[in-house]
Amino acid sequence: MIEKRATLAGGHHPSIEHYLNVKENRRGNPDRKITLEGLFEITTARHLGVPLTEFFYSPELAATPETRKLIEDLRDTPVDLFEVSARVFQKLSDRDEPDGVAALALFPVRAWPPATVPKRMAVLDGLEIPGNAGTILRSADGAGLDAVVFINRKVRLTHPKLVHSSLGACFSVPIWETDFQTLSAYLQENQFRVLLGDAKGPPSSQLRREPGKPFCMVIGGEKKSFDTAWYELPHEKVKIPMRGAVDSLNAACAATVLFYSLTE
Repeated sequence: MIEKRATLAGGHHPSIEHYLNVKENRRGNPDRKITLEGLFEITTARHLGVPLTEFFYSPELAATPETRKLIEDLRDTPVDLFEVSARVFQKLSDRDEPDGVAALALFPVRAWPPATVPKRMAVLDGLEIPGNAGTILRSADGAGLDAVVFINRKVRLTHPKLVHSSLGACFSVPIWETDFQTLSAYLQENQFRVLLGDAKGPPSSQLRREPGKPFCMVIGGEKKSFDTAWYELPHEKVKIPMRGAVDSLNAACAATVLFYSLTE
């Protein structure tokens, strides 16, 4: 087999401009591509079956046996390879000491509804901050949730901060997006237990578990919490006790506490 040769790409090569356009959201992104940087993100994406479309490497920076092996492995795949100088790679990188590999990949897109009814679901209603969204996905993966659903979404799912902060959970946790009306009908049809974070509810430590019943934990946005229409559905309130001077937690911290209170 003849190994595929990489294309030499300078700083103004169209592939470099394309990577930066995706990373910085300069233009439309109908294919929902995402940028990946570093050996960990790229190998995690490949392990979870996320298709890479373009791969960039700097021979000067990609000097470890692991990065070199990755480069050689990708020569036998359909991925477009681009070799760049260390100076050009710095344009692609967010790191002070990059390891010399980066890629474009396709963000997983799933059509609503899920093929099977999830037993442990999180709903993110109106979330705005990419780092929070990524951290919540990471916590959802750690707590063993089956699905994360975005409604009233204000965060870009392909944002690099979401991808980086998720540590690969944006690939491992099934993600859907729909609207409140469609989701609420689905939850009632499948007899979900709807849980709302609310300071008037019992503490999370007292939350009873119902192993045979699917649950949906609703996490609100950073500014306005979740839509008040949730209170019109059959629901349970649950609070996180606050014993200090502040009266609330960051959305990602709160989500983590609530996820583990249900699944530990």
